[in-house]
Amino acid sequence: MPLKASIKSIRLKPRAAQDVQFVHTMMQSYNFSQGKRGRIAPPEPEPRGKTRITIRLDEDLVDHFLKEADASGGATGYQTLINQALRQHVEGKAPKLEETLRRIVREEVRALS
Repeated sequence: MPLKASIKSIRLKPRAAQDVQFVHTMMQSYNFSQGKRGRIAPPEPEPRGKTRITIRLDEDLVDHFLKEADASGGATGYQTLINQALRQHVEGKAPKLEETLRRIVREEVRALS
């Protein structure tokens, strides 16, 4: 990339001619053409017992857990809530559909009586 094009691509609004001169000097002194972007700080260690994954979820599910997290006033994050829901389901602690339907039917019958 030519030097003039490089300086123009910075979109710098110079406060003084010194700013342009500084950028010009820097572009001549350093060659970033082979530079690679990387972390400035070392990565944070992963918490024990947790595994980082990438997962795609339906928008409405994510919105539900985000609203629940907001309702908690920031006490519980949405990822924690998703983790808790998955754990309840896997451990069999989540309400069963059949039990829930029977409870609702009983409540409706009582309300009609």
